[in-house]
Amino acid sequence: MSWLDSHDEGRRVSEAEARLVVRYSVSIVIWMAVVFPLTVVGRSEVFLHQWLHGPVLYLVAAAPCVPLGAVLLSAARFFRDCDEYVRALMSRRLLLAGALTLFLACVWGFLEGMPAVPVVPIWAVAPAYWVVFALVTPLIRKV
Repeated sequence: MSWLDSHDEGRRVSEAEARLVVRYSVSIVIWMAVVFPLTVVGRSEVFLHQWLHGPVLYLVAAAPCVPLGAVLLSAARFFRDCDEYVRALMSRRLLLAGALTLFLACVWGFLEGMPAVPVVPIWAVAPAYWVVFALVTPLIRKV
């Protein structure tokens, strides 16, 4: 069985799906390579106040958005290359994942305001979205 063989009713993964997986994987690896050092180094206020200020600070803060933009472009290309059924199926999955992520982020934000839970950085919403997407994908199998 090759990696192009799907476990879903014996169908083969389309070329569009294979390209999406490769593009998405590369983008996420780059995103993690950018975010991890920023979160580790970013905890050192001495580093931030001594070397990062002005426009450089904003450029460094925007750096993780570039790979996330690549993820969105990968999804847009996938939607362009796939058929209507897959497009509708993925749209439902993406919409439900977005709605649940928005709901959870709002609930967590209100709980943070009541010191009931630890503060989570806002950038964590992006990976949380993809985790929620991974969880809802098996639940939505038909349009």
